[in-house]
Amino acid sequence: MRPRSVWLPPLAVALLLALGGCSDDEPVNEAGQTRTTAETERETEGGDVAYDGPYDSAFYQTIAEYDGEEVTVIGRVDEVVSPTSFTMAGTEDTEVGPLLIVDVGAVGGFEPDMVVAVSGIVHEAFDLETVEQRFNTDLDDELHEEWNGGPYIEAVTIGMPDTSA
Repeated sequence: MRPRSVWLPPLAVALLLALGGCSDDEPVNEAGQTRTTAETERETEGGDVAYDGPYDSAFYQTIAEYDGEEVTVIGRVDEVVSPTSFTMAGTEDTEVGPLLIVDVGAVGGFEPDMVVAVSGIVHEAFDLETVEQRFNTDLDDELHEEWNGGPYIEAVTIGMPDTSA
């Protein structure tokens, strides 16, 4: 017989999968309008609401609401800052300012104007020393100093957006 702790993870996964299909409600925004797939907020494993959609002014204006949450944003590589970071710009919303994306695992292969999907954790304020300590890395101070205090995303995955929808 297996110990109880061995059964809990598979049981939890099965329960989440079973409950996931129980609702046929369409997602709606605060105005009561049905959201498109690109704008749909989704529930994370912890049950917290996260953002999944374009990097635009609407997302940027509410970025503080996602502090500590995993989000997926689609945008355009604006500038490669270093081997471990780049800035993202909106694909259609050209009024939105750049957003710093940090991936200490290296972000090589991305060029300006490439459209990418970034999944990662939102942080309300970039602090160079904190990021360096947390990831045991040394980021170039001069290249990153202008981003101190601004929001950024700690990338978990970076890739090409899914255009099959």
